[in-house]
Amino acid sequence: MNNRVLVCSFRCHKLRLLQIPSHSYHQSTFSSKSNQRLLKRGPCLKIRNVFLNALDCQYTGYASKSTIINMAESCTTSIGKKKVLKKRPFSAQLSAYTMKRQRFNEENTRNSDTANGNNHKYRSWEYVPSSARRAGINFTFMTYNVLAQKLLEDNHYLYSHVNRQYLTWRHRKNELMREIKALSPDVLCLQEVDAEHYENFFNPILINLGYLGNFKKRTGDKPDGCATYFKADKFTMDRCVAVEFYRPGVSILDRDNVGLLTLLKPISEDVDDNVRLCLANTHLLFNPKRGDIKLAQISLLFSEIDSLIYKPGGTGYHPVILCGDFNSSPYSPMYNFICGKRLKVQNLLAKDVSGQGDRGGRYVKLSRDTLPPRIGIYDQCQYIALVNQRKSHQVSLESSKDSKKPAPSVDDNDGAVIKNEAKSTTPESQNMQTSRHTVGSGVLSHNFDLASVYKHKTDRAGKLFTEVSTQHMRACATVDFIFYTVDDQNIADASADGSAVNIENGNLELTARLKLMTKTEIKRMGGLPNKYHGSDHLPLVAKFNLK
Repeated sequence: MNNRVLVCSFRCHKLRLLQIPSHSYHQSTFSSKSNQRLLKRGPCLKIRNVFLNALDCQYTGYASKSTIINMAESCTTSIGKKKVLKKRPFSAQLSAYTMKRQRFNEENTRNSDTANGNNHKYRSWEYVPSSARRAGINFTFMTYNVLAQKLLEDNHYLYSHVNRQYLTWRHRKNELMREIKALSPDVLCLQEVDAEHYENFFNPILINLGYLGNFKKRTGDKPDGCATYFKADKFTMDRCVAVEFYRPGVSILDRDNVGLLTLLKPISEDVDDNVRLCLANTHLLFNPKRGDIKLAQISLLFSEIDSLIYKPGGTGYHPVILCGDFNSSPYSPMYNFICGKRLKVQNLLAKDVSGQGDRGGRYVKLSRDTLPPRIGIYDQCQYIALVNQRKSHQVSLESSKDSKKPAPSVDDNDGAVIKNEAKSTTPESQNMQTSRHTVGSGVLSHNFDLASVYKHKTDRAGKLFTEVSTQHMRACATVDFIFYTVDDQNIADASADGSAVNIENGNLELTARLKLMTKTEIKRMGGLPNKYHGSDHLPLVAKFNLK
């Protein structure tokens, strides 16, 4: 029955079956004056209820045409002008059938989804081919924008397509926690967590499930923030740093967004005692027109990561997982800066930075000094004071090595003096010798080799479709990401489908990812949020190996 519903029209107490378009069934059914008079008559009140129940039941798809016919014929008969009802009215049978069928569908769906660790059939695990089996610790990572209730209520127009009962916190909190429990991540990063809900809901439940974590509320009067949790039987916390992007007196850093950095130590005999894992959880500015602010925020976050995961002695960095809601599109200048390590910002339009400026925006070109000198950050996303401190330490270290070396010797053959040259072979010293730290150069860069867990294209029956991580009335796109440390990758030659990205794994290796959905699939399930999904974002989930 394509785009048609079953309508029961009663005339002279006899059942008729008509076919009319579904979009006009209410108007067509009651527009006839004879039908209106018929339905108002006393003897037809029960028939009217039967009619409405049958109509709603067929429209929602819980009963077929033949089912309604059989049930109606078994309940009602016409003898002249008298209406005779059998023991059980048709409306009662229909209601019982509808509820039973609905409960069956819901239970079947829930059981199937729970078994798959997901709440719908379109998501499944996609395993990444590995070159060899590795020792180390395996863990599941999840990032999830849970949609703060206060933000939902302040922007209710974005969710006019959603049944109101699915927007209440009473409903959403159960679905959010059900999904977290089903996926059971070892590391969990949340965004848009209401401070009140963190204290009264998330924190007590997650602690009972074996998690430990921290929370950072947005600055100012904003009610939400970021929370990071980890399972206490797999990791211990080394350090935690809360990052505030608001800097008084700096116009480009005048927003209340935050980040949360957590340095973890694995609990495993297969991992070296000196190995650490950095979790960088953030939620950048939403405004699509202010890509310049987002760029300043991510640069500040990179500077904080640099100061946290730098290994003593200049031997490099600990691995990092950078995740959250970046409010940027795949392969936008912002995205390419994160994965490609370098971005020319001079003359770049602010509205183009995040790749979301199609609806208009600031036709303002970024200047050379995107990061004002007063915040004390190099264009290489490192704190100036910290870099100078490292350089001083490196110089003193090399001087102490020189003092311990033997005095210059003379070659007996030609009498030439052989000079001892101090050469440092540490990665940090090599970087200092070959790179130049600048301020206001018009080019931003950072020192981390990062790759995206997701390819941003998903295969459906041999065809590639764009992945989507969020949906509401104004958007259906990917804005949530998981980036992780790799040894090397070629992002410059990456095509739109991500097939050209060449990645070499380091200490942190991606082993699997939970597929995202397409725009069509999300709309097919009724949009976000819905009955079984408590947020307007999808959770991003991946499995890693750390050695």
